[in-house]
Amino acid sequence: MRLTRFVILDFARFVFALLIAIKHFDGFAAPPKAYLAVDFFFILSGFVLSVAYVDKFKSKDFYMNFITDRISRIYPLHILTLFALIPIHILYYITSGGKILESGWSYQDGIFYTFVLNVLLIQNVGVNSSVSWNAPSWSISVEMFVNLFLGLILIAVVHKRIVWPFLIAVPIACYAIIFSQFGSLAVTYERAFGFINSGLLRGIAGIFLGVVSFQCWRWLETRPKIITAAIYVSITTIMVSLLIMIVPIKIPNGDFAIVPIMFCFITSVAIVEARRPIRFGYIRSILIYLGALSYSVYLIHWVVLTFIRYQIAYVWEVNLNFDSPISLLAFIAITLALSALIHQSFEIPMKNKLKAWFA
Repeated sequence: MRLTRFVILDFARFVFALLIAIKHFDGFAAPPKAYLAVDFFFILSGFVLSVAYVDKFKSKDFYMNFITDRISRIYPLHILTLFALIPIHILYYITSGGKILESGWSYQDGIFYTFVLNVLLIQNVGVNSSVSWNAPSWSISVEMFVNLFLGLILIAVVHKRIVWPFLIAVPIACYAIIFSQFGSLAVTYERAFGFINSGLLRGIAGIFLGVVSFQCWRWLETRPKIITAAIYVSITTIMVSLLIMIVPIKIPNGDFAIVPIMFCFITSVAIVEARRPIRFGYIRSILIYLGALSYSVYLIHWVVLTFIRYQIAYVWEVNLNFDSPISLLAFIAITLALSALIHQSFEIPMKNKLKAWFA
């Protein structure tokens, strides 16, 4: 039976989500290139969805079930964190004497217009000129948009209607456009050639690359002598990935080096986990739980940080030292506590209720 839960990869997603939260805190030990973690999320998403759904294509309701599963997984927490920002906006507007939160920089297209875009989860598919509201959700918008086509891609891959050259050509073309137009992966809403959304390009490239990673894993997992090499590749690539994101070294166009590194990391870890899954029950349970919190951490930390920076520090003038490790630890603790609470009391129940409603 094929392994469908990759514990180490789930835990890596949690670690990278935490790195993004620390980066946005923008204080002590902020990793300068944590934004590259989003490319890991995209690649991992393509891989995991391929593993989960590629053998279910024969069902006549496959595509509809695939889309409803993705909506049930992504949408509830996105909406919760979006609406949680409304009272924060109102409180800030009242207590700051009529100022707009974040000085309007993330609402260049209009507060109400961007709110509607966020409700529809299309806030970063080419109809925007900046991020808005819960800023990290730009990648959720991209992922949901790409997922609409991923189900069709999975069917085509299984039926061999999409061949290897096409699967490989798509991410290469997308990354090549980003490279030529921007020279960096630190792009979200910017437009290549004046009309192609850069974040959407990152999402398409990463998710397609995840499908390629799945194909490589499926081909390599049965090779008898591959396990030792996979272990070394796993360790090396995760260490290099973390170094690239954490160590403040400026290398021209260096962002793009992390793409093949993360591809190799995901593929090699999947090989190792398929052959030698973690068998220590308590360690496995902890890693699975933390991995499950990654989505909550990714979305909730921005709400927490918005309230801290604008209401507590700016309006109420509480002296917070963001360069202090104690402040960072407090922020992480609050984010994790809220993430755990909301994951258990809202994210899981709402996902199940939505799936039942769609059914």
